Amino acid sequence: MRLLLKNNLTNSIMKKIIFTISLAVSILLFTGCNQDLSLKAQKHCGGDNDVYICGENIKVVSMVPGAGSTFFKPDGTELNCPVVAPDSMSEECRQLIFDDNCSEICKGILPPQVDNHEASLLEKEINETDDWQTYKNEKYKYSFKYPTNCSYGPLPGYCKQSPPEERPQECRCYLNGEDENSVSLGTFTGTKSDLTGASFVVTSPSSDAYSPPADTDLITWLKEKFSYQEIPNEPNMKLDGITAVKVYTPFSGMAWSQEDIYFLKDNRLFGISILDVDNKDNRKLYDQIISTFKFLD
Repeated sequence: MRLLLKNNLTNSIMKKIIFTISLAVSILLFTGCNQDLSLKAQKHCGGDNDVYICGENIKVVSMVPGAGSTFFKPDGTELNCPVVAPDSMSEECRQLIFDDNCSEICKGILPPQVDNHEASLLEKEINETDDWQTYKNEKYKYSFKYPTNCSYGPLPGYCKQSPPEERPQECRCYLNGEDENSVSLGTFTGTKSDLTGASFVVTSPSSDAYSPPADTDLITWLKEKFSYQEIPNEPNMKLDGITAVKVYTPFSGMAWSQEDIYFLKDNRLFGISILDVDNKDNRKLYDQIISTFKFLD
């Protein structure tokens, strides 16, 4: 009996020793693999790329507009995911891009200058707004430009009786500024055979959330009143010289991607909401409108 107990005790100790050794080896191998992956990821740093490790993949996000992301997979293959609306992505790109299990390796730096060709293209896009119409909000003293082919006023009821591609032009773009607390632009981008809905709305409703006390800190107020959104810890943009906060909400199965831009002026909170911002045609339109946003004297 004593011999049997002794043998059982010896076997138990040996199993624990083997388990401990196996665990230590696994940890060393895992750490070594992570270090090796990190070294590989760092080789992509130093340019205009943001670099991440997402599980076993290296994610390289180009800061060049429209260039998208490239995933370097453990089997040595690469997957390029362009900047398109989520429903136009491959299933693999959707899974990789919206994976939140990523750790940052390095941030890219945009080049300080662009070549003459890029500069001329940028200038051309900006100049497209020269002939646009101008909306002025006399109540809150701001203005912005919107496309020339847009009609002014609410969308007529008869416009909704046919699909977008069959509607007349006056039904495909409108600016409704009748309520100065909520000014909305509705339109479509893309070609007539492949239209995408776009919405640009400037709001400042008569509610407590939009009526902060004097000397309110924008970030603190947003975190308190809009806690359901991922509010950054500091302002991240300027709107005609005024500090603003941009909040991005990614595409989900129930809603398009969205950006909300918040700013304070004359003790009021304003919000600019734009939808389906991952669509390149929508993004261009929104950027053009925002570039023309001005505060009136």
